[in-house]
Amino acid sequence: MTVSVLLMTPFTGAARLDALLGRVADGEIGALHEIYVETKDAIYRFAMRMLGNRTEAEDAMQETFLRVAGAAGSYTPGSNARAWIFGICRNVCRDVCKEPVTADLDDCETLLPTHDFSDVLIESEDVRRALSVLTAEEKEIVFLHLYIDFKLTDVAAYLHKPYSAVRSHYTYAMQKMKRELGASYRKG
Repeated sequence: MTVSVLLMTPFTGAARLDALLGRVADGEIGALHEIYVETKDAIYRFAMRMLGNRTEAEDAMQETFLRVAGAAGSYTPGSNARAWIFGICRNVCRDVCKEPVTADLDDCETLLPTHDFSDVLIESEDVRRALSVLTAEEKEIVFLHLYIDFKLTDVAAYLHKPYSAVRSHYTYAMQKMKRELGASYRKG
């Protein structure tokens, strides 16, 4: 197979994002656009849940892609591009929360360090109550796995934690929620 054929072969998933980040690092703006198209919805949802404000989430999403463009050369291929991009978004959102703001500071204060993601998973009061028994770390893992559709290996990479620890936290979190949900349905 020639090099030109290899370059034209479509990549899927992680390999595709790795290749696109390499092209961005080489200055190809079209590759950044492809990353944007592929990840913008998930990045926006993630920023919206962290910030709770549509305008700030849109700004954070734009800033995320600007930072991706600027930092693409520092990305290590094969180290999970999706988690790397979400890590940038998380840092942008945290920066937004640190900025002095005149309105709705409470949204940001709840994010650092224990943002409650329960509102994004389901509207059921029973499920909210079940989520309330989780630690902040367990809520974050559940949120990333169920809402952002990260695999547990991606969650581990994103949080810079061992996979086995993330898997254990997720398992315990689901057990806690099942116990709490069972208790709430027995009450009714």
